[in-house]
Order: sequence, then structure tokens, then C-alpha cells
Amino acid sequence: MRRLIAITTLWAWGSLSLWAQDMQAYQWFSGQGKKRSYAQVLKSLEQQIASHEGPTVLLFGELHDDPIAHWMQKALTADLYASFPKMALGAEMFERDQQWALNTYLNPPADSMPAQAKAPSMMSWGVDPAYKRLKNSINLWPNMQTDYLPLLEFAKEKQLPFWACNIPRRLANQIYMKGIGSFDSLSADQKAWIAPLPFAYDSSLRCYADIFAMAGGHGGQNLPMAQASKDATMAYSISEHLSGIDLFIHYNGAYHSDYFESMVWYLKQYAPQAQIITLSTQLQDNLSQLETDEEGRTKASFVLATPPSMTRTH
Repeated sequence: MRRLIAITTLWAWGSLSLWAQDMQAYQWFSGQGKKRSYAQVLKSLEQQIASHEGPTVLLFGELHDDPIAHWMQKALTADLYASFPKMALGAEMFERDQQWALNTYLNPPADSMPAQAKAPSMMSWGVDPAYKRLKNSINLWPNMQTDYLPLLEFAKEKQLPFWACNIPRRLANQIYMKGIGSFDSLSADQKAWIAPLPFAYDSSLRCYADIFAMAGGHGGQNLPMAQASKDATMAYSISEHLSGIDLFIHYNGAYHSDYFESMVWYLKQYAPQAQIITLSTQLQDNLSQLETDEEGRTKASFVLATPPSMTRTH
């Protein structure tokens, strides 16, 4: 009887293993909807970056809780660094007034950590004084440790700059609550955390028109303009740090770069010398072909499709 149970169990696990082999975790597509392997995406990016005389800005549009997107961000960053070590990184997840905290984490003072805490054995116990200081000094996203810390660690290991690119949340909220005119009373120090005022704004862009429509016109243009303040500030932040590098990789929510609007629109104004390449992430049940909107618009240079059933990071 025990032998029969053991054989049945082995058969069941074997069947499960065969079934699991049919499951697909992701699929890359070109902007035109053609299937691409990771190796093909990497090779295409390398060729485009190498062929451009000026700097390239790669906007990696993520779904914030998608583990595959975060895995791919780290993999692409490391693989592109192998070919383009003159690289800088930046992210939506850090606000411009938090740069000092990032710099302290990436380049901690030599005397800022107790000698015993520097030992590898201490790190294996999860003791990281530098990360604790970062966590205590600024508000971090809830998935910071799993999804964005590996990117910071890569920058730290390779001694790459990592730029806090976003507008402070409180200032974006101020536009939503009080309008852009309320910025007239900001101090010079506060204005330094924003793209130069007045920044351009086109309410007819689909990315902002859709937000306006979703809000039912409530609050006028304040909500889409608050979104534009993030796009403009992140694009301006990138433009400030393109000198002397071949590649700037920026990690942001997909909406900030989809359909070559939002940040892309501003980057074309702030950094006309830069080549802009966009990656996007989207959920779809069927990974055999790229799903598009009703108009069949091209969402990005490359699209990473993942199944909605994938475990989320937070």
C-alpha cells in the first residue's frame, strides 16, 4: 500500500512538473508586436546605443508591483553596463530633495559604520546600518527593499551615480489642491526641486487628456498638471546629468513614458541631443501576441508582457 501511495505521489508530482513547463512567465515584444527574446532585446538596445553619437536615455516603464519587471530592470542594467560603463541611473521612486540621503547611502563616510557591523557575518544576519539610516531619513516605497535596493546596490558596487529625479510629492499635491499659481510663493530653494518654472504644458496630449476625462473635469487642469509636474521634473533631472555618459537608465511607472508622451515629450525639449528608447510593462493573459489598445497604438520601443496571475511584490 505504501509503495502504491509513493508511486501515485511521484506520478502526481511528475504530472504537475510537466504541466508547469507549459506556463510562461513573460514575453518580450517589439513595439510593432513581434516576439523577441531577452537576448534579442539586449542586442537591439546595444546596437541602438552604440550607433548614436550623443547620450541615450532608456526609460524603463514598470508596473510597480511586477516582479518580472524588476528582475528585468536589474538584468538589463547589469548587461548594458558591461558594454556601456559610462552609465548613470535615476528613478521616479526618489524625490529631488532626497538626493543627499541617496548620496550618503551610496558613498557612506568611512567612520559612519561601527567596525563590527562591516564584517560580512553581520551583513548575513541582516544588519545593514547604511540601509537603516536611509530608511530612517526619507520615506521609502513599500517595495524598496525587494525591488529598488538591488539597483542601488548595483550602482554602489560599480560606483555609478544614482539620481533622485522626481518632484517632491508634497509639491505635486500642492498643484492638485491649489493650482500651479500657488508655486509663485515658493522660495528659491523649493523651486530648485522642480523643473524650471513655468514648465510647458499641453493639455491636448493624450496622457493628460485621459487623466482629465477620468476625473470628470473635476478640479480643471490641476490633476493632469500635477502629473505633468512629475514628468517635467523627471525629464529635466535626467537632462542635467547627461554630460560625459553614454547611457542614462531611468526607472519609472509605465504611464510616465508610454506612447512616447509624458516624459518623452519633455525630454525632447530639455535634451534634444539625446536618443530616447522606451520599455513598457503590461499585464495580459495570453502571451502569444501583443495586446494593444483599440487604435493599435505603439506603446513603447519594446514591451514586456507578464501574466496577471504572477505573484505581486507588494
